[in-house]
Amino acid sequence: MMALFAMLTLTAMVAPIAWLVRTRIAGVRQWLAASAAGAAVSSSASLIGPWALLSVYLRPVAAIALCAALALAAYRSSRRTTGVNPPGVTRRRFALQLSVAGVFGLVVIDGLAGRVAPGRTTDLDFPLDDGVYAVLQGGNSLLTNPFHHWFPSDRYALDLVKLNALGNRARGIAPARLDDYVSYDATVHSPCAGIVEEVVDNLPDHAPGEPDPQHLSGNHVWLRCGALRILLGHLRRGSVQVTAGEPVRRGQLVGRIGNSGNTREPHLHVSAVAADSAAAWPQAAGAPITLHGRFLCMNDIVR
Repeated sequence: MMALFAMLTLTAMVAPIAWLVRTRIAGVRQWLAASAAGAAVSSSASLIGPWALLSVYLRPVAAIALCAALALAAYRSSRRTTGVNPPGVTRRRFALQLSVAGVFGLVVIDGLAGRVAPGRTTDLDFPLDDGVYAVLQGGNSLLTNPFHHWFPSDRYALDLVKLNALGNRARGIAPARLDDYVSYDATVHSPCAGIVEEVVDNLPDHAPGEPDPQHLSGNHVWLRCGALRILLGHLRRGSVQVTAGEPVRRGQLVGRIGNSGNTREPHLHVSAVAADSAAAWPQAAGAPITLHGRFLCMNDIVR
């Protein structure tokens, strides 16, 4: 599945660029329609595609390529006769381009909306060690946070992965060994000062691509920090260093990233709910958080 997501993202980004380079366009009207369609599809892939599966550094390269393709299409259009459509440019094609631009324009709007914090947030420390990290999914919209969106408690949850020097979260797109994932066994620290409310530390770390839907959070720690309860999920079996009822300080070692629970690969799940919520997780309303002042969204990079 991860390989499929990666290929769909790359195809949706590159195919419109290649099409803009090769397509026949005459006049400003045709250029605007073609450019809107190509830019909408590529921008959608840039915003909601899981680039950590490939390399987060491909996004700016692809953006530059898109701008170059738009400029080239404009130049070629200006060289053509504007009074007559060239072969292959029809009203039906023009209408199709506008339809594609409209549909994927809505995707772009959702992707941009996901980057806007929903009102008041609570700031926490970043819970991982020095390094380069990416948000695999997160934000304030369906398309930037698709799997969390259906659980009220996880509405603003984050999935964080560590990156290697190539901007990928693993050696390859979907390796079969846990040790091939950069995040695996990375240390997790408390993002706040508070009290440990709950600990689970005995669930196995399963192979990549084999989630355990019976234990959604896997090995995890619940922290009560002021008005919030913070969940740190998918920890490695036997790695948790705190016990229920003990106080924790900011930055204190809590455990290590594993692959336990309902996850396809190693990452750290972070989410928050109001401490005084009458509902239990995962039905309690999620609380939006920032990490070191940033409201993080899918594909954001933290250094």
